[in-house]
Amino acid sequence: MTTIVEALQSLDHVDDEQWTAAGLPKVETVQELTQNNDLTRSDIDEVAPGFERFTDISDYIDAGESHEDEEQDEEIESEDDDAVNQWEEKKTGVEGKIKELELKKNEIDEKILVQIKKRDRYIEKILALRPEMTPTEAIKQYQESQLKNRLDAYNSKQGLLKQLTTTSASELDKSFINQS
Repeated sequence: MTTIVEALQSLDHVDDEQWTAAGLPKVETVQELTQNNDLTRSDIDEVAPGFERFTDISDYIDAGESHEDEEQDEEIESEDDDAVNQWEEKKTGVEGKIKELELKKNEIDEKILVQIKKRDRYIEKILALRPEMTPTEAIKQYQESQLKNRLDAYNSKQGLLKQLTTTSASELDKSFINQS
């Protein structure tokens, strides 16, 4: 079974179907991934407070050139110097767009890294609050805590016994005899 953290980590930040308009993961999507239909928004917020879609990358993704360029490519059929110059201009324009898209890609990569670091901090906080341990480790931790409790109780009783001296024990005996 997938945990909430694992479900959140698996979300696709590009897929609008997995996110609300506010940039929060859709509860239905997380329910489906965790196979837990009782899961609520507050459950998600408790496990990963502030978790949101890292960016609206649709602003950075160019939907691509229309097919006009291809049609224009076909129009340049001449083989003279003018045609070469036209092809050079097109090549230069495409190279400029490539550089522009590479810059946008780098911006997106940086934002992704920031969000990954943010997610990792959340995971660290979650693990600090809910350390994952094997059942064997949990049993051992419980046994150690019980042993400590018994040792504390034993030491407390030993302290009380040390306070009772021989004289105070005989005084208790005398007071008991006097009451009888």
